[in-house]
Amino acid sequence: MKGRKELLVGSVVLLAILTAVFGTFWLQGRRFGSTETEVHVLMRDVGQLSVGNTVTFRGVSIGRVGDITVEDSGVAVRIQLLLDGDWILDDDAVVVLAPASMFGDWQAEIVTRSRFPQYDYSEVPPDVELVEGVRVLGGYVLPDLSRLTAVADEVAQNVASLTDRFDQAFGQETADQITRAITNMEEFTATLRRLADEQSVQFLGIADDVQSATSEIASVLATARGSLERIDALLASGDLDSILVNTKIITAELSGVSGDISAASQSLSGTLTLADSTFLSLNRITTRLENGEGSLGRLISDTLLASRVERLVEELNLLMEDLRANPQKYVRLSIF
Repeated sequence: MKGRKELLVGSVVLLAILTAVFGTFWLQGRRFGSTETEVHVLMRDVGQLSVGNTVTFRGVSIGRVGDITVEDSGVAVRIQLLLDGDWILDDDAVVVLAPASMFGDWQAEIVTRSRFPQYDYSEVPPDVELVEGVRVLGGYVLPDLSRLTAVADEVAQNVASLTDRFDQAFGQETADQITRAITNMEEFTATLRRLADEQSVQFLGIADDVQSATSEIASVLATARGSLERIDALLASGDLDSILVNTKIITAELSGVSGDISAASQSLSGTLTLADSTFLSLNRITTRLENGEGSLGRLISDTLLASRVERLVEELNLLMEDLRANPQKYVRLSIF
């Protein structure tokens, strides 16, 4: 009886041990009787990742973290990933380590470089990309909350330092200078806008002038083209020779007319010389009259003599009138 109890207690203890072992393996994601694909990852650090954490692909759990060891060189950490089933990964496959929840759980997610190209993935040397049939990938670890807090604290300190420096550099005088600079910039902008408007108006005027000149040039070219066409037509016809003959005849006649004009010019030159001599004589006579020389000059210059001559003329007129009225008074005719 006693031996039967001991056997029962031993069986229960053994069953409990086996249950604990299998439960541990089950919680770790191990599947007995199924194949696994082993993949290694070389990282500069692993953050809060630990053995047994989940390996995901496109958000689906496909395995677990088997082991984490530091390389002999001390510059990298090797992570062993155990994937359930047979997996053939892409050529540009990488691993991103990131928190899986707010409670400190992490995961390793298999992605491609093209999905997150902004990350600085660790590079795998070409000679260790495949070791004993095991694929070796590079990866990137996202900062955890503690690291983000440290970075935020550093950023806050830098902002505080910049704020202090800004307070030191940006005083009331600097504010006044910036205000004046803004005012000057506004004035400069207004002046520049006004100049641009003026130049725009001038440019439009120049464009109109250019268009007008272009139209005139086109008209001149059209006229020249018409003239050339008429010249071509004239050259093509047989009238050019007759025109040249007529031109020669006209030139000869113009030469004769030029000779006649030359003779007339010589005759006119003699006439002008005679007229010049006549004008000189008249000038001398006029000068003598103005100087009172001769009877006519004295008559013109001496007013008393002119008055006497006028009275003499009047008396002669009276005498003639009286002679016509009373001829017997002056002439006596006696026949017997």
